[in-house]
Amino acid sequence: MMNKEPAKTGFLITIGLLIITWVVTIWLFHYLTDPKTRSELFGFNLAFICFLELLSFGYFAFLFIPKFRKGVVWALYPVIGITVGLYVALSVVIVIGYNFFSIFVSSPKAYFTTLVVESLFFLIILGSIIVLNAYKKVEDIGIEKEWKGLVNISVKVQEIYQQFLNCKEFLAIQDFRDVEKDIRKLKEKFQFCTPFGRSNSEVVDLEEQIQNQITSLGKLILTIPSTKKEELGKLLENIKHLTATTLQAMERREKLLIK
Repeated sequence: MMNKEPAKTGFLITIGLLIITWVVTIWLFHYLTDPKTRSELFGFNLAFICFLELLSFGYFAFLFIPKFRKGVVWALYPVIGITVGLYVALSVVIVIGYNFFSIFVSSPKAYFTTLVVESLFFLIILGSIIVLNAYKKVEDIGIEKEWKGLVNISVKVQEIYQQFLNCKEFLAIQDFRDVEKDIRKLKEKFQFCTPFGRSNSEVVDLEEQIQNQITSLGKLILTIPSTKKEELGKLLENIKHLTATTLQAMERREKLLIK
């Protein structure tokens, strides 16, 4: 995250440069034209160029605003920049081109129509980007939430694995090895688990089932030290069955992930 002080400094510098650019632009417009020969579009052209400068510097200024950065998907920053840049560049070409050729052919209606149509296309594209940003933001929030859930489950599985290792003295060597192998597979499976990233009720149900099974597995392992020897075999079978069922659920989730 960007530090507040550099962000504030960057924002103020950008605004300062915008004001300086406005002053220079206004001065040049008045200095390079004779008041007696100025066209009726002089005021409009000056205001429109200042507006384009506002768009250009405004794009960079917004990058220093924390709420704006949080509200925009990073992948769309360059898209917005390119869109604004193309609109500004094309508008400048139209303004310069018309005012140059207006010496020979003057058609204010065609000039204004061109700028209006161009601005309309710009607004449509910008609106589409805003809609896409809103969609992506919701999707990213969902992925982040799912990722946190997977991390929590992974941590829980790590704890369960460690708890089982601490139960080694209560179990026969072969029984311990068999169950440890299964739980280790489950632990490794979660290490490479990734968020689904799409709305899918089947995946949601699977993940809820997996989470409940992990919780149940942890409870069973905690009972190992207090379980009688004649009952350990049944308990270990339950642990192995629950571990295998959880692994199968993870595999079904992975198949849905690649569809």
